[in-house]
Formats: sequence, structure tokens, C-alpha cells
Amino acid sequence: MRGYIQKRGSKYSFQVTVGYDKRTGKRIRKRVSGFFRKEDAEKAMNKLIAEIEAGEYQEPDQTSFEDYLKAWLYTKRNTLETGTIKSYQHSIDLHINEYLGHVTLADLRVDMFDTFYDHLYNEKKLSAATIRKMHHSICKASLNSAVKKGKLKMNPAALADLPASKTPAIKVWDRDEVKHFLKVAEGTQYYIAFHLALATGMRQGEILALTWDKVDVTRKTLSIEGSLKRDGTVGATKTATGKRLVSIPQETIDALKKHDKMQKEEKMRIGSAYDDQNIVVATSLGTYVSSRNLVRTWFRLLDESKNKKIRFHDLRHTHATQLLRLNFHPKVVQERLGHSSVQVTIDTYSHLLPGLQEAAAKEIGTELFGEDYTKRVTGLVT
Repeated sequence: MRGYIQKRGSKYSFQVTVGYDKRTGKRIRKRVSGFFRKEDAEKAMNKLIAEIEAGEYQEPDQTSFEDYLKAWLYTKRNTLETGTIKSYQHSIDLHINEYLGHVTLADLRVDMFDTFYDHLYNEKKLSAATIRKMHHSICKASLNSAVKKGKLKMNPAALADLPASKTPAIKVWDRDEVKHFLKVAEGTQYYIAFHLALATGMRQGEILALTWDKVDVTRKTLSIEGSLKRDGTVGATKTATGKRLVSIPQETIDALKKHDKMQKEEKMRIGSAYDDQNIVVATSLGTYVSSRNLVRTWFRLLDESKNKKIRFHDLRHTHATQLLRLNFHPKVVQERLGHSSVQVTIDTYSHLLPGLQEAAAKEIGTELFGEDYTKRVTGLVT
């Protein structure tokens, strides 16, 4: 296959045959221009010819990133939750299209994503976590699909620099703090939500989505099958392993029975205005409790308790660390929390438990070598 170079004015261009029209059999030619030096044009031409002969050449996709994202998101309507689709569309409309929507797929470059993320962080003041989520869930994911479908050779977003994510420090309560807070919260409308978080490690959305038919007081288990989303609908749990069966102690059974009695009394008092949706943590009218209202009560009770300030989500961390301190295997903790893997559990909590390493070292030393070995080494036994 041959091409030829031309000089037009002060610049060089080249033209090559990229294929043949299937209907007419005529050559399909491609012209590339804009080179100041002939050797640069020749180098680019030879590279293109090599790609064509190797069957690796693909015509640059002139679809705008905005149009491509619209089509990509449409294909996700059967695999993503409605709330997730809305969240992605919001990010696309508000941020991505404004900065990169007009650029064609063929013209997207790594440095464009670098400057885009820098703009979001320094100009729009978005958090590093929000930017990283947008990058992984939308930009990188959508262009991975473009590569898979042959629209791009490589994903320009994959190599972009991202702002460092600062993970909020995990804070937990000890046993005395837990008991004190529950004493302060006892008798309040949402007491059972705080109790469940501490007794099971359930996520906030999972607690708010729990219905009475998922509570088995005979077997002392809770079946966690969904999570309440921000839009008030119940969707899937955060991970596939989030759908799980969790054993609960007798104390939690007793708390649930007491809460059920209070809820039934509330229903009788309200009468026909009560919309019974069989929800465990319900409003005074029987409907789903919003995350905002639950957290408002949480902060009020936290102030009353005078306990160390932690987030509601840290009740989940408190549950996990208490189990680990009681020497339960991380696999058990992973199953109770619904983590995607035991490695996630280990990575999340190992730094909170420095004493476990020392305890493990002591145990293995005693098990393998015994007291006699220690005495011989230290010279106590001759």
C-alpha cells in the first residue's frame, strides 16, 4: 500500500488508501494535513500505512462525547438503579457536558481529563471523593465500553490524574459509650434504628428499608434484601453480598418486640391516616423515614449523650471492631457487614486494632515453642 506527500503553502499533507467501497469497488482515501516538516508527514504516513496493513486501523469516531454518553447511559437503564441513573445524568449535565461534551471521541486526550478534574476540584470546589466517583463510574466506565466496541483504541480517561481522596477517619465507641448512648436514646421513636446499627452493623439505608416480614424472631435472624435510596425508593443493597441473613441476639429480639408494640399503639392512635407499609423504622404515619430526619435525631441524641462525636455510619464500624476485639474471624465480620470480600474488611479495620498483632505473636510463640523454649533461650533452664 502506498501513499503520497504533498506540500500546500508552507505545510505538508499526505494521502493514503484506507480501503475500498464494497458497492463500487473504488478506493477510499484519507488525507491528513498540518505538518510543518516533510519528515514528520512521512513518519505519520508510514505509521498509518502500517496500521492499515496490520488490520488495526479504524476511522476516528466523530461522535461528540455528549452524544456518546447519552447513548451509553441509555444502555445502562436495565442494569443500574433508577436513582443511580438520575445521579449519573445529573453529573453529566452539570459537569461533564459543560467541559468535554463538545469534544469528539477521536479527539479526547488524557490531558483534557487532567484539566477537567483539576477544574472540578479547584474551581467548582467538588470533593476529591465526588470527582473520583464521577471518573470511575462515568468517564472511565463509558470509555472502557467505547474501547470494547472498537470506537477507541485506548481509554484516555484511564490515565488521567485524580485528586487524592481523603477517607474520613474511622471513629468508634467502646462498650461503655455504646451502653450510655442507648440509654439516652431509649424510648425515642428511632431508638431501634440505632440499636440495629450497633447490633448488626447494617448500613443506614438497609435499616430504613427493613420490613417486619424480614424479621424472624423464632430463628433470631434478619433478612437484609434492600436499601432505601435518597429518592425514597427501595433498591438493591450496595454490593451483591449485601443481600444477607444476619443473626441477632436476644436483646435485639426484645428491643424489636418492644418497638413493634409501640408502633401498633401509634397506629391505633392515628387511625385511618396511618399508611401501614410494614416498615420497621417508620414515621408516625407508617411511611419510610428519610435519611435526613434520622440523622437529625441522631445528632440531637449525640449532643445529649455527651459521647465522643462520631457519624451514624461509625455505629457500623463500632459493631465490626467490637467483634474483632472479641477475636471473631474477619470472615464472620465480612458476612455480617455484607462486604464484597474479606480483604475489604481486613483493609478497613486492621489499623484500628494494633493489639491484635501483638496478641497473635504471643499466641503463636506459645503454641509453637512453649514455655520451656523461652526458659532455655533466656538461660533460666540449664
